[in-house]
Amino acid sequence: MRIVLNGKKLYWSGQPTWVLNNAGSDNIADGSEKWAIKQAFQSWENTYGTSLNFTHQGNTNSTNLGSNSSHLVVFDESNWSGWFPLGSGIVAITPLTYSTGSGQILDADIVFNGRDWNFATDGSPGAFDVQDIATHEIGHFIGLDHSPVLNSSMWPYVSPNQWLHRGLSADDQAGVVAVKPYGGDSRLKGKLLNQNSNGISGGLVAAINIADGSLCGSAMSSSSGSWTIRGLEAGDYQVYAAPVEGGMTSSNLTGNSSVNTNFGADFFGGYQSPLVFTVAAEQTKDLGNWTMPSDSVILDSTSSTTIMRPGQTSTVSIWGSAFQAGQMSVWSQSPYISIGSVTGGSSWLQASVSLASNIPAGSYDLYIAKTNGEFEAISGVIDVVLPAPSISSLSTNIGSSKGGDTVQIFGNNFQDGSYVLFGGVECPSATWIDANTIEVVTPDDLLGQVDVSLNAPDGQQSRLNSSFTFSALPEFIQLFPSSGQRNGGTVVLINGHEFATNMQVHLGGDSQTVEWISANLVKVTTSSALMGTVDLTLTNPDADPTVITDAFSFVPFPDPQISDFTPTRGKSKGGFKVKLFGSGLGTADSVTLGVDSVNSTGGVAGQNLVIIDDDTIEVTSPSWKSGSYGIKITLPNGQGVVAPATFLYEQEAVAGCGGLIGRQGVRAASSLDFVALLMLFAGFHIFRRRAVGQALESVRA
Repeated sequence: MRIVLNGKKLYWSGQPTWVLNNAGSDNIADGSEKWAIKQAFQSWENTYGTSLNFTHQGNTNSTNLGSNSSHLVVFDESNWSGWFPLGSGIVAITPLTYSTGSGQILDADIVFNGRDWNFATDGSPGAFDVQDIATHEIGHFIGLDHSPVLNSSMWPYVSPNQWLHRGLSADDQAGVVAVKPYGGDSRLKGKLLNQNSNGISGGLVAAINIADGSLCGSAMSSSSGSWTIRGLEAGDYQVYAAPVEGGMTSSNLTGNSSVNTNFGADFFGGYQSPLVFTVAAEQTKDLGNWTMPSDSVILDSTSSTTIMRPGQTSTVSIWGSAFQAGQMSVWSQSPYISIGSVTGGSSWLQASVSLASNIPAGSYDLYIAKTNGEFEAISGVIDVVLPAPSISSLSTNIGSSKGGDTVQIFGNNFQDGSYVLFGGVECPSATWIDANTIEVVTPDDLLGQVDVSLNAPDGQQSRLNSSFTFSALPEFIQLFPSSGQRNGGTVVLINGHEFATNMQVHLGGDSQTVEWISANLVKVTTSSALMGTVDLTLTNPDADPTVITDAFSFVPFPDPQISDFTPTRGKSKGGFKVKLFGSGLGTADSVTLGVDSVNSTGGVAGQNLVIIDDDTIEVTSPSWKSGSYGIKITLPNGQGVVAPATFLYEQEAVAGCGGLIGRQGVRAASSLDFVALLMLFAGFHIFRRRAVGQALESVRA
């Protein structure tokens, strides 16, 4: 159903864009509502036969509704928008601004009523499902009106914990094809007439695929009675028409075209033996004029669909008025559906409905008739869904906080096209392998234990709570020194990334004493060990270890020590001698000045190293930038030490200039200047104001 105002169908001239407010919903801690909204947009544009292609222009802190460029999706937690009067029952609303002359949509925003209702993505009791609501509102966003098909996402009412409308019905898919066609769809068209041969306005016309009996699409007749159902596949169809009354009425439509309910429902050719129309690929089949029967008193007011699975038997309830107690016929056009016992009164019917195990998923009607021939169609009252997915296990339960790990998810009834969330964040890829396996790549920037949820295209979901742990895997860059005395006590600085505060460090399998400095640096004091070269192992909690092979050696010699040096400062141009005192310095082969005094990195090698004795060495300082730095000594076997004090490189003095030369700057144009410019240009241009209207589309509890 298209939104039609004053004879104009609402439409976007190009491809619509949207932005999401950063705040999200105050009911949802993990941010999963943002991914649910994204998936809702994708469900519309993924429909076969449409050229619709949304552009997500990122997130914003703005709450500016009505901007013709932003097209904002936002949760209103206090009714700052003013769209939710107390007691309105509105769960979400889509204000549309459009040109009254052409019907072109100029702006559309989607506003969730967070003040009066709770929202969730995990089926929390009493909350409305974000993706379910968003899918409905996006239908309005692109110019679709409410639909009288019960299982359509565009049905005007919603209940807490409902998930069915996450996925599009065939009727919704036909709608988006009509809004933004790609081309190549098959169509049925015709004209509804009353008993006086006048066109019937606002009548529901629906197409049934006789191969399985499913409802494939619907349309509403225009003011002249003309109708066209788009988005059909080549095949054989039966067609019926019915007045829009009962569970949904013309009051649920935003469009202001007249809706005529003064006629009776029927199939083309009569409901006792409907005609079959064959439509070829890309063909538009014209059924011509169709005279409808006179209005009947029977009225269907059923307001909810019955969800069933293949092979299941359920009781389906139908509500209305002027029913014929105990004498109503109930049937389906589907060869996969059988009707058992039927009971009822003047305002209700209950039928036992059984589905064949091989019935295709989709939307199915039931039809009822009185003995006097009055007929009614209950459109989309049965929604056949595939068995619910169920996650049993994961191939691994631990991964890196940087993401990118490949994880296989095992279980049952997995559907192709499912998407997967880890901790509320969508995996960048999800590959369906078979009904029992989906392979995903984990998202990044998560830490700790999270839930994993698998979401099927039809809206069904399975969650495995607290099933995966994101842990920062330590990333090694370097260590100093690379050798130490075998009796322990060597201080080793290890540089890297993602070091947890309680990261464990092992050398050759032996645990070491660790002082955490930062996520990029730890200081380790070695324990005694046998001589030889060993592996370094870094292990964060709940994470696989990072192993650096042959990273450190234990040697029989005492570690070198620096007790003092002189001078303690010098000019940045270098060239002066620095004498260092300590012990075990006699075999030093390099002295580095200008190193980072905390992590021992950086610096530049000293020149002309002179060994005076085992306790004293001398080096010529290189030039270096001004600042306070450490001094590092390294021995040929990898042992080394960083001086406990720092050396100060002083800035060289620079001769001053003989005066200050000023120049006049160019000031930026002020806001007053800008206004003046606008006024100036306005004198040479004629501005035309386009007539603009506004439509409101919502879903109600």
